[in-house]
Amino acid sequence: MRSIRLFLPLLLLLLPLKGCKVPDVNPFAKATTEMTSALTLGLDHATTQLGLTTKQKLAPAQLQQLQAQQKKLRQQAAAIQEILKALDAYSGTLVEVADANSKGKESINEAADALASISTALGPSVSLGIKGAAEGVKAISGYVQTIRTLSSLKKAVQPADAAIQRVATILQANFADLARIDSTAADIQEVIITDQNQLILQSYDDLQQRQTLADTMTAYIVAFENTAYKPSTPRRTQRLEQLLKSMKAIDKAVPAATSANPAQLSATLALLSKREAFWLQRATDVNRLRPRYEAVQAQLATIRTGSSQRRSLFAQSTHLVQVWARAHTSLKTAVLKESRSVSFQEVLVAAQELRSFIDKIETNKQ
Repeated sequence: MRSIRLFLPLLLLLLPLKGCKVPDVNPFAKATTEMTSALTLGLDHATTQLGLTTKQKLAPAQLQQLQAQQKKLRQQAAAIQEILKALDAYSGTLVEVADANSKGKESINEAADALASISTALGPSVSLGIKGAAEGVKAISGYVQTIRTLSSLKKAVQPADAAIQRVATILQANFADLARIDSTAADIQEVIITDQNQLILQSYDDLQQRQTLADTMTAYIVAFENTAYKPSTPRRTQRLEQLLKSMKAIDKAVPAATSANPAQLSATLALLSKREAFWLQRATDVNRLRPRYEAVQAQLATIRTGSSQRRSLFAQSTHLVQVWARAHTSLKTAVLKESRSVSFQEVLVAAQELRSFIDKIETNKQ
């Protein structure tokens, strides 16, 4: 039965006392369930998306790199899941204990025992070296010892809520590490795709430069032809020579000079016609390679978009945890003030926003 009493720090202290008004804890339990459910949905999305990358045709070394990140992501998600399960057990047991009407020192001891169980839920986070996890477990042990010395529930809610805030901070650190791992995996994917298609990418870049030169050459040739066929053009010979000089800088096969002599001019025009065909062919090469190039760019864009979306997902997950932690503190305040008026709507809204964001991502992938 101890497994269902994990993570029971503060709200076990909300048990009814004689003449003491306490808020209804059922809405908080519902808000906690909505939070953990939405966060779990996000974790499933992240691990699934990274899992798809290893289904690509990869070299052994590349596959090993991605599988290493996939393993890290699974471990991180599992560490978060341990905390989320504890939170669900926490809120569920809260209602059960409140209904059982436990009172006084008994409630304090149960809360202290449950608070001590947090180290179990935080164990994977400590093993993974999550920032603040080890220190958090030590701090929670201190809160437990403090609570065991108290005889008043109102005095106990302060250290108990401090423990919950520690856990929320560790949970946020888990999501920060999750985002880092996912970003590293995305970078690896980009490098792999770029390396696999280096010839296409480089060839297309080269051909694009050629196309730019082809466009320039074609414009020069057209200008040369227009000038050649219009004897009345002012400074015609100088204009033709200048155009040839410009073309010569691009294409060494172009003659350095010509004259207004019809025979020589005709020979130059014939040569330029052949060179124009050569440059137009280069433009055709670019068009032929473009579909493959764009396919590679689409792959890279998909990786970048997915990575950006997951960064937003992790940020929203962190925000949801922060909102829940504030709600927990509000509940503590309500106990201290013996108030029954506490709203957890902000938690429900944040959870729904996260769900909607995940649904949007999934829909766009279909």
